[in-house]
Amino acid sequence: VEPFDVIIVDQKMPNLTGAQLVAALRERGIESRIIVLSAHLTDEVRQTYKDLGVQAIFEKPFDISQLRAAVDAPPASGSNVTRKDRLIADQRRRCWRPPNLPSIYGTF
Repeated sequence: VEPFDVIIVDQKMPNLTGAQLVAALRERGIESRIIVLSAHLTDEVRQTYKDLGVQAIFEKPFDISQLRAAVDAPPASGSNVTRKDRLIADQRRRCWRPPNLPSIYGTF
């Protein structure tokens, strides 16, 4: 399975929140850049996303050119991820299969 360069999630989704999805991805070793979209975010939720290593958060409505710039931006240079961590995450990505998360579209 090839890793995604960028994952875009909404905070409010059926059956789980964007923060729950991001946490599940991180627990599985998925280190892809993540961008969050939401109509309403509390300071607590924003901090949760920052702690999970989310690259950008956009509150709706937002300018699509800003989203494009975030998607095109390189990973943060101040990342605390070491080369060894990246290699481990890469190996996990190769073995990773989508989790069985509930969805209005069925399961993966």
